Amino acid sequence: MNFSDLFQRIKHENHQVTAKERDQITQFLKDSDSIFKAEAHAAIYVLCLSSEPTPENVTLVERFLSEQTIDYARAGAISCLFTIWNLAEERHVAYVLDALGRVLDEERDVSSTAAIGSALHMMHTGGRHDLSLALSHALDDLYHATLQEDEFAVNLFITACLHVTNARARRMERRPTYFHTIDEALHVYLDKGAYLLSPPLH
Repeated sequence: MNFSDLFQRIKHENHQVTAKERDQITQFLKDSDSIFKAEAHAAIYVLCLSSEPTPENVTLVERFLSEQTIDYARAGAISCLFTIWNLAEERHVAYVLDALGRVLDEERDVSSTAAIGSALHMMHTGGRHDLSLALSHALDDLYHATLQEDEFAVNLFITACLHVTNARARRMERRPTYFHTIDEALHVYLDKGAYLLSPPLH
């Protein structure tokens, strides 16, 4: 089965996944080797878009959060668990907090982007100040790495600032913004307090 094609049909053609297709997806994701396969990314999305977050489904997708999973598949699991299924138990928040602390790990490039997007979603929907603080620190880490002209950090810094901008735009029901330069990202970073949550009063 071509999971990417099925994913596109769900997104653009409102395709309803059949019982046979869902069974094939589930069997693929249950296979022990699926954590090493790039097509798991699309398969996870298909499962999450077409199924409820039952305990069995959640356990199945959580397998792909492991350290052994290829980063592209891990990114799919992060986005689907935390932004499509909106899971926000403390173990999920703890996972995202840990991922934000590892944004400079080049081997976690794609999943770091997914973690930033998920953290912003969870922050806004759940009012999570811990995630807001972790996002602020992650932006600081990326900014300081950009000063060393680290190409990886520069690219992720721009992406992170774009995510920050558009998370607020969605919350305010505004159109998304697009930019691709470090100067535009710096404008967001230098005003990051306007995009994150204010520290709680004690």
